[in-house]
Amino acid sequence: MSGRAAALVLTVAIFASGCGSALSPDQLAAADGYAGTPPTRATAGAGAQPGAAAATAAQNQAAGTPTAGPAAALSGNPDPGATPIAAPAPAEGNGGATDVGVTADSITLGTITTLTGPLPGLLRGAAIGTQACAAWANSQGGVFGRQLKVEVGDDQLNENQVRALAEKQSNEVLAFVGSFSLYDSAMVEPMQNHGVPDLGTALQSERFNSPLNWSPQPVPPGWQTGGLAYLKNAFPDASQAVGLLGADVAPTQNAGIKAVLAQLGMKLVYEQSFGATTTDFTAQIFRMKTAGVRFLIVTGDYSNYVKVLQNADQQDLKLDVFNPISNAYDPRFIQLAGSLAEGTIIYSNQVLFDGEDAAAVPEVGEFNSWLKRVDAGASPDVFALYGWTACKMFVQAATAVGPNLTRDALKNALASVTSFDGNGLLAQANPAGKVPPTCYLMLQVHSGGWQRRDDPESGFRCDGEYLQL
Repeated sequence: MSGRAAALVLTVAIFASGCGSALSPDQLAAADGYAGTPPTRATAGAGAQPGAAAATAAQNQAAGTPTAGPAAALSGNPDPGATPIAAPAPAEGNGGATDVGVTADSITLGTITTLTGPLPGLLRGAAIGTQACAAWANSQGGVFGRQLKVEVGDDQLNENQVRALAEKQSNEVLAFVGSFSLYDSAMVEPMQNHGVPDLGTALQSERFNSPLNWSPQPVPPGWQTGGLAYLKNAFPDASQAVGLLGADVAPTQNAGIKAVLAQLGMKLVYEQSFGATTTDFTAQIFRMKTAGVRFLIVTGDYSNYVKVLQNADQQDLKLDVFNPISNAYDPRFIQLAGSLAEGTIIYSNQVLFDGEDAAAVPEVGEFNSWLKRVDAGASPDVFALYGWTACKMFVQAATAVGPNLTRDALKNALASVTSFDGNGLLAQANPAGKVPPTCYLMLQVHSGGWQRRDDPESGFRCDGEYLQL
């Protein structure tokens, strides 16, 4: 599995530590607005607080209605900077109600993710990203005259709730788009029973292997070689003194890293797993120092990386390479680590989507702009990115189908999507063939921010392969 893919899995699981999972009351209110059934219509008043306005905007977007405040342009007002959809409504009509979730003027899509429960707001970005893309599509006139509506289901971090939501939505929506759930295998049986297409990043093997699942960047077990090969060449001595500190919630990812290290001839001198609730790495750092580790790979989340750096600094462990996986690309990592983050190197299958690559990749600006229209307080996290790109893939396939949109026609169109990059946001992958990306970027923290390292100003490095287990 690539560093990007592991970021998805690990960010989900490691939030159980409680680090980074707390939301403000306004954010919780916004998350609650998504739960269960489609929200009721409401409009934020002039005196509404920003968080309340964001919640109202999100609620109304789920219901397909325009809103006041930060999400005022959710539908009907074309954005001159947006990429148009070349799919106007035909003069003779679009065929009306062609399948489940399709009427003459709307297409209803389903999204299942974690909004409340033990870890409220855990994966809220997936819903925001999907809805932001739907809002963008609606601003351009929709797909053959049909506006997109997103029915968001809150799984409450409960496997049975995932299954129940998948069964419910399978009777109501044309397709699932942007779903992101720790228990996504529970979606598979209801989707298969009803033949519902599923566009979204799969975390569990049952969903990944489903013939109904199309991911913007497929994630088979394994790891990409390019980033580690680059680091071996850049730091040949340190590559013979590698430590792997791996979260125990991701054994497949850790195994993939070890397999690539072995293939490249890099020497692993220390290996240790840690639990999701680990908040102190003093003992591990002591053992790494004894083992002579100079090149440290960590799989975890941004809060783990911060703590590892702090403990290493306290014990004076000098590293030539600090290489967490790609979810270190998070503003909170640099904010919390401060100067200790300097020099951190990651490899990623996405461009710098928080804004740094906006000049080279126009889709970065479009993605961020529409997120803020749906929710003024939204953060462009990796979950939002995959909601956005899954929806963009849906729009592409639905446009290819034409006005007579059905589930079977959509599946046939998706079967032809053998190359997808989210308009430059992602390294190219093959959704139909479930083939992961092999191109990547090398990113490094320099002067308090993320920068490309030895990479082209735009695009990706494409000198690696994917070692599938």
